[in-house]
Amino acid sequence: MKKFLHDLAVCGAVCAATVGLMAGFEGCSTNTVTTASTVNGVLVLGVDGSMQGWALYVNGNTNVPDSEILAVSNLYSAYYSGEVALSNAFTAYAASPGTNTQAVVTAASSTVGTVGTNLISAIKAYSVTTK
Repeated sequence: MKKFLHDLAVCGAVCAATVGLMAGFEGCSTNTVTTASTVNGVLVLGVDGSMQGWALYVNGNTNVPDSEILAVSNLYSAYYSGEVALSNAFTAYAASPGTNTQAVVTAASSTVGTVGTNLISAIKAYSVTTK
């Protein structure tokens, strides 16, 4: 559990860096990159709120099945990897704006969006109220 909470803190730092990078795209003429950054900003907030609720749920209940903890942990790990990939895609786009890097941002955004949504859905399925 300590490793999971440590990874949560690390992802928070990566997410903050991603949001910082995204802020640089505001006003950018490339709509798909701007849209990806905006959508990801909303996703980061949703995942953060869900994970905070999950932490309260797990810490407040001694009978949370290991299978649920493992499922959320695995989904979170996939989400974290997706955020790192998206952050790298934004960095690549900032260094070399163009069709190729724009496509990488779009693909990474789609992947992290799916995984993040699956994570939030799993937490909701375990009866955790998100804020």
